[in-house]
Amino acid sequence: NTRELAETCRRNGSQVHQIERADQIQFDWLAGARQVGLTAGTSTPDKVIDEVERRLRELAHQINPGDQDEDLARTG
Repeated sequence: NTRELAETCRRNGSQVHQIERADQIQFDWLAGARQVGLTAGTSTPDKVIDEVERRLRELAHQINPGDQDEDLARTG
């Protein structure tokens, strides 16, 4: 489940923010980040995952306007 995924990431040294909607993402969470990961439980609707991904990309472009999108690998 999603809580277990988040806890596994924390145990492995990642900064984790567990959200349910894209509008919960805070701009300052991304300050200084070189990489951002996105994971979701199997019951998370694809629409929600897509909205979160879109929001992360929007915020990344605000932080680094000239950067091109990196390839994004999706599993699951």
